[in-house]
Parts: sequence; structure tokens; C-alpha cells
Amino acid sequence: MGENRQISAIVLKGPGVDLAYYEALSLAKRARACIARGVGDCNLSQKEQLIYSIETMRLSSRIMNVMAWGMFHKAYEAGEIDRQELRSQHCRLGDEDIFLTPAADNHKHLPYWFHDLMEQSVQLYRRALRLQTLLDQQI
Repeated sequence: MGENRQISAIVLKGPGVDLAYYEALSLAKRARACIARGVGDCNLSQKEQLIYSIETMRLSSRIMNVMAWGMFHKAYEAGEIDRQELRSQHCRLGDEDIFLTPAADNHKHLPYWFHDLMEQSVQLYRRALRLQTLLDQQI
């Protein structure tokens, strides 16, 4: 039990939530730069352009959701919100079905850098979900 408390202290007050937040912030900056570059040189069909648009929105939403979740935890640690508010639905990570449903099968023609961003954001979201589960046991 003592070890479990040490782990929760690391997650709550240590690098766990902060690391997820700062990783999301870094990924958001990278995604913004890559998305701004666009896919004009990829010669995508209209359908592929639509898929790119949809997946870009999911990518951005996934990253911003982790950032918001991290900010709520920072607010809790700073005493700006209470435990009840932190546990409320609007302070939790969003719907897994939306954020973790695999991308459409016909996204193979999207640029390699976009696939990389999508995979990194999914991995980050999954780590945040694991942290949220750990925190739910402690808060």
C-alpha cells in the first residue's frame, strides 16, 4: 500500500500529469506547423482530402483534450478547483470512441508525417487515460 501512495504522489504532484500536458503542448505545436504546410503536393483525391480534413480535426481535438485534462489537474493541485469538480465529466478525458477509433482504412495516401502525428497523439491519449484511471483510485 505504501508503494501505491508513492506512485500516486508521483502521478499527481510529479511528472505524470505535467509530462502528459507538456507533451500534448509540444505535439500541438508540431501538428500546427505540419498541418499549416498542407498536403498540396500529395495529389489527393477529393475523398482523400475529406479524410485528411476529418482526421486533422480528430488529431487536434485529441491533443487539445489531453491539454485541457492536464490543465484541470494543475488547477486542482493549485487549489483552484475542488475534488468534486475535478471528478466531474467536463474535467475528464473525452469519449474514447471518438478519440481512439482507428482512422479510415482509405487513409494510406496521406503523408507519412501525418500518420506519425496521428500515432503519437493516440499513444499520448492512451497514456493520459491510464493516468486518469490511476488518479481516479487516489482522488
